Amino acid sequence: MKTIWQTITLLAWALWLGGLITLFILATRLFNADRALAMQTVPYLFHTFEIYQLALAGITLGSAIIWKRPVLITLLALAAAGAVATPVLITPRMDDIRLHGDVNSPEFGKLHGISMMVYLSNAGLLAVAGLALPHALKKSSAKKN
Repeated sequence: MKTIWQTITLLAWALWLGGLITLFILATRLFNADRALAMQTVPYLFHTFEIYQLALAGITLGSAIIWKRPVLITLLALAAAGAVATPVLITPRMDDIRLHGDVNSPEFGKLHGISMMVYLSNAGLLAVAGLALPHALKKSSAKKN
């Protein structure tokens, strides 16, 4: 049974981190290619990703809890907190400013910076969790033998 939770943790972690990296690449590419188009489309990418990220955060953290891996639980819980904070605290305020056409305001810039820090922190936490995964797997394997 533990193998199922290990597999779910690994798969959900990979999808979460991979999704973050893909989001970074797509948003950057869009802004470099066509800023006007990016201003219209990138918010939709982030809104869609926020839902995807919340689902994966729950699955990844939940399976790590069932698997009983304290280091992973800590790292994933911190990343999950960021996954919750962005759509709850940051995105709604950014959307309101954007819809009023004031994306050049200091407040929008500040929120954008905070959002970037949260997303980058999540990517870093997930990368560190990825470094901890082989050790967790090895430790689980050693308990079986």
